[in-house]
Amino acid sequence: KGEISSEKYGFVKEDEIADLDGFEAKKLTTNPYGGQWVKYEKNENELSIDEWKEELDKRKNPFIIKREQGSGTSMYLISDFHMGAYVGKIIKTPDFNFNVVEAYLKEIADTINSFGEENVYIGLLGDFIESFTGLNHRNSWKGLSKNAFGIKAVKLAHNLLRDNLYTKITNLKWVGFISGNHDRVTEGHEGDEQGEVGEMMQYLFELECKDIQSEWHPILISKEVDGINYLLTHGHLGIARTEISQVVFQYGKQGVYNVFAKGHKHTRETKKTFSKKKIQYENFDVITIDTSDYRAITVPPLFTGNFYSESNGWNSTAGFVRMKNNGRGKLFFADYTL
Repeated sequence: KGEISSEKYGFVKEDEIADLDGFEAKKLTTNPYGGQWVKYEKNENELSIDEWKEELDKRKNPFIIKREQGSGTSMYLISDFHMGAYVGKIIKTPDFNFNVVEAYLKEIADTINSFGEENVYIGLLGDFIESFTGLNHRNSWKGLSKNAFGIKAVKLAHNLLRDNLYTKITNLKWVGFISGNHDRVTEGHEGDEQGEVGEMMQYLFELECKDIQSEWHPILISKEVDGINYLLTHGHLGIARTEISQVVFQYGKQGVYNVFAKGHKHTRETKKTFSKKKIQYENFDVITIDTSDYRAITVPPLFTGNFYSESNGWNSTAGFVRMKNNGRGKLFFADYTL
């Protein structure tokens, strides 16, 4: 008890011997009364938290992203990875596992590189893993690959994206991470409303891809790229059901074309929004329709479904989307099926 120095000795019982913070316990002699004489010596190898941070920074081995001359800028959106899910032997739903995800990511990277662009932006719209606890639903554990839960699922998801997407895309400039409902680390949303797996995915990316810009948000990212402003969300929160013009007004950028993009539904859906102006002309009501400078889209998933979705008659095909400025301040949009 009391202050401890490098020369401090103490007499304690066998089951009470323990290292103290910054000190290492050394057994000396056995006391005839059944205890041990212990000397606590300063552990010179013990690092403080700040020293550990510095040490970890030194150990970082960032991946080098390939840079080449290119032309043009595009935003690519990918959603609903559900890595760790295992689906097989269902009637219409394709098989799904880590190997399938890897093949999808390789094809996406090859397609992106085929355009030879100068700047590549990628938005990842959440549901990176199938389940952290195995209990998102009561039977979620039945649809998991072996050991594909907890931190192992997060590490596997990061490694698959790193080895098959991040480090394979030439001229990658920015990656945005949005959390999905499957990215929570608790059974129910009450314990983790922000989907902390998404935050961890961005953190791991930042550690290994230091020269690439990245950001994470649990709700929405607003990002202007080459004259088009993209509003990215997963789609499970109430903001995805808000009237589009309100979302664009509050979170978008005025004076440019805005795209509100979400995933979550595991299907393709595109909405074109029009503004209606009612004009009173003499005794007639006339409706004029003006095309607005925004659009809402639902990004196709990589995850193509499971027993639950097929039993309810839902199915989808995997894919991703490419968007860019068409040269006139409007949107070029392409949907790729995998």
